Amino acid sequence: MVAEHKPAVTSAIAIQNFSEPPQQGSGGTPEPAGAPVPPEVPVREPAFRIPPVTGWLIGLNVAVHIARAFLPPAHAAEVETTLGFDPARLVLGHDPHALASLVTYQFLHGSWEHLALNMVSLLAFGPGIEGPLGRFKYLAIYLLS
Repeated sequence: MVAEHKPAVTSAIAIQNFSEPPQQGSGGTPEPAGAPVPPEVPVREPAFRIPPVTGWLIGLNVAVHIARAFLPPAHAAEVETTLGFDPARLVLGHDPHALASLVTYQFLHGSWEHLALNMVSLLAFGPGIEGPLGRFKYLAIYLLS
């Protein structure tokens, strides 16, 4: 049996300069200094990005309006009365839904135009507010305002 001869690895070979990225040529060998570097592939960012809470709020508002559009007129009026905000109900205190209406009224819109204008406004201003404040503070401010 013949013994294989393996070259010894010296510590000088194992040292690598990490301050500069290695330039690899064909075959994995380093390119000589001054060799052209291939251009980097640009990272493609989406042209428009909707933050999660803003997207969910827009979706919820649209879903509620679509659901209301398919209700019979009598039921639609009942939904408006129950979920819409009426200060007299809150002050008089006879309605158990009065406190909930402080939040639920935000999801009721009078027409498709009203909904569209509000959602465009939410889309225009929501991302600029949600980013710095964070999701939970933004949602709390939206629901409490």
